[in-house]
Amino acid sequence: MIYNAVIVDDHPIVISGIEGLLSGLNTIKIVEKFESGLSLLDYIEDNAVDLILMDIFLPVINGVDLCKTIKQKHPKIVIIGMSSQSERSLVMQFIQNGGNGYILKNASFDEFKDCIYKALDGEIVFSEEVKTIISQPLSEDLERI
Repeated sequence: MIYNAVIVDDHPIVISGIEGLLSGLNTIKIVEKFESGLSLLDYIEDNAVDLILMDIFLPVINGVDLCKTIKQKHPKIVIIGMSSQSERSLVMQFIQNGGNGYILKNASFDEFKDCIYKALDGEIVFSEEVKTIISQPLSEDLERI
C-alpha cells in the first residue's frame, strides 16, 4: 500500500529536508506541501490524505488547534506533530487533540521513519527524547508523595 502524505511547515528548508528523506521510501508518497494550515484544510476536503507531518508552530492556526480541527472531520488521517519544542504540556495537548505522535526535529532519520510506520500501523508514537519527557512525573505529582 502507498500512503499519501502531506508536509506542513512554515520553513521551506524543513519541508525540502523531510521530502528528501522520505523520497526513498516506496510506501510513502508526498502528494503536497504547505507552509500554512489554512491551505491544508482546503486541500484535504477534496484530496485523499493518509498522513500529515505537521509543524506545531504555524502562523495563523497552530498545529495543536489544526490537529483538532482536522481530526473532527477526518478521524482516520494519521497526524504526526513535529517540533523543536519538547514541552510536556504541548505534547500532551497535541495528543489529546487527536495527534498520532510527536517527533522532535532533532530525531534521526531512522527514528523519524520508524515513528511514521508505527503511527500508520495505529500506534501513538514519540521520538526518544519526547518519551523521556512524558514519562517523568510532574512536579505536582511528586509533591503528593
